[in-house]
Order: sequence, then structure tokens, then C-alpha cells
Amino acid sequence: MTNITSALLRIAVVGSALGGGAAQVIDAISRSADQVAVAIYDNSPEAIGKCIHGIQVAGSSKSVIQAYKAGAFDAAIIAIGNINLRKEVFDWLAHASIPLCNVIDRDAVVSATAEIGIGNVFLCHSYVGPGVIIRDNCYIITGSRINHDSSLGSHCYLSTGVSIAGRVKVGDMVKFDTASGSAPDCLIPAGTYLQPGQIATSKLFPK
Repeated sequence: MTNITSALLRIAVVGSALGGGAAQVIDAISRSADQVAVAIYDNSPEAIGKCIHGIQVAGSSKSVIQAYKAGAFDAAIIAIGNINLRKEVFDWLAHASIPLCNVIDRDAVVSATAEIGIGNVFLCHSYVGPGVIIRDNCYIITGSRINHDSSLGSHCYLSTGVSIAGRVKVGDMVKFDTASGSAPDCLIPAGTYLQPGQIATSKLFPK
């Protein structure tokens, strides 16, 4: 059982209790020196009451506001991979004035010169290089790399093994599927979907 102290940020994990996302996020939080997962909130009736890696699904996502007002947690993080649903939940939580934090696995590398927004997840062995800008509510899966001086809009999803080269500009709500990526100096428009293994080039996406 985790010993929660006042030094730890208590985090509510929202969504994907049965889809694997919550398990990934809880694993990353469990390896943190200054964060602790205290509850999961999920709209699946089958999930309510279950425990995911020792953390209970305490209620539906709609009960998050009441739980926050009752002092049950300090900040929230979204574990949902679907980018449309991520944006919907992010906007809803922000409108309710519930703080959103970043979750950065201890084995992720985020450059000290990178600029990071809120509500982002960086799983094990992900890499964010120098001069990179990442906006809000992005989900960066294990082994993904965003190289120097690139930028990522809000509500993006990078699946396993994605590689974005240097000086790439990615719009909002872009999904990179498994092992996809981008060559240098591309401008990838908002809403783009890159299929597994697909590599964006400056010919397909010129600046």
C-alpha cells in the first residue's frame, strides 16, 4: 500500500480503465517521486469498483467534479487514447476548473529546454529533444521520439515507436500510429492520421 504524504501530488486518472490506458498511466505515476495515483474515474459500468494495479475505479467520469470539490485529489490526467474523446474530456475538465497535470515516466527523457503544456502523458523511454514545444493533452507512448526544434499541437497521440525528426511542425489532433513518423522540415496539418509505418516527408507535407 502506497504511503501518501503531503509532498505527493494526488492524481485522479480519467478513462480507459478497461482499455489499457489507465494501467499505463498508473504505472508511470507509480515510478514518480512526487506523484501518486489515488483513484480512477471511468464511464464503463463494468469498470466501477474494479482495481487497476491497486487503484480503484471510484466512480464514473461525471463524479470527478464532486470528488475534486470534496478534496479527493489534487489534479487529473486523461488516460484515453482516442484523440476526439481526449479533447472532449480535456475541455470538460478545464471548464470545470479541475487542474490537469503532466505525467512523465522516470525513464522518459524531456529536455530542459523543451516547453510543455498541461495534461500530457510521456510513457517509458519516450524522448523529447531540445527546443521542442508540446502544447496540451498529448499522449506520447513508449519508445516515441520528438527531435530537436519540432512542435506538437494539442490533443495529439503518438503510438509505440513513433519518430518525429527535427524542425517538424505538427498541428492539433494528429494521430501517429505505430512506427510512423516524419522526416525533417515537414508541416503536418491538424487532424492528420499517419498509418502504421507511414513516414511524412516534405514532399507530402511541405512547409
